[in-house]
Parts: sequence; structure tokens; C-alpha cells
Amino acid sequence: MPMTDETHERIKSTTHFHQKWDQGIANSLNHEKGIKERNGLLYYDQRIYIPRDFAIRGEIISHYHDHIMAGHPGIEKTKELVLCDYWWPKLKRDMEAYIQGCETCTRTKANTQA
Repeated sequence: MPMTDETHERIKSTTHFHQKWDQGIANSLNHEKGIKERNGLLYYDQRIYIPRDFAIRGEIISHYHDHIMAGHPGIEKTKELVLCDYWWPKLKRDMEAYIQGCETCTRTKANTQA
């Protein structure tokens, strides 16, 4: 379930806006030397680094959690899927918040526990 080129262009634009090597990246990674730039995107450990843009991060989580082919997996499975291609600080925390607020998952969980 790869993301679209349009999404990657938005990531490039956001990365550029956040000045690529900003202090936020350095603070979030003790080993920022592991970040490499390739074709306008930052990569950390072969995964695209997503700058602090909640809309893009939410879109990525939504794609891997809500997509018809994904089937609303739990937090760990969604994290595993996202980490194949992307990385950002506090990724798991963002996923937990997103999935705990997922209406479909909440409804399904309530129906199976009734």
C-alpha cells in the first residue's frame, strides 16, 4: 500500500519548509548523523523521515490503518506497516492516539464485547 507521489511531494515541501536539518530533528535524534537526504526527502534508517506536520503524519497513519486493504489493524500492526517506509519521533504515541480515536475500531470493539 505505498503512498502516492503527491504525498511524497507534500513531504518534500514540508521538509524544505522546516529547514531540513533544523534543531527539532537534532533534538529528537541523538544520532542525527543517520539522517540522509535523497531527492529532496530525508531518510532515517532507509525510511522517509516525516517532519513535524500533523496533517501528513495523520494521512500516513490513516492510509495504513483505514485503507480498505489494511482492515483497521491494531496499534502494533499499524506501527509495523508504517515503519516499513516512514519514521518520525513519537510515532507510536501518534498511532495510539489515532487508533484510540478511530470510530470504526471503537464501534467494532463495542459490538464484539456486547
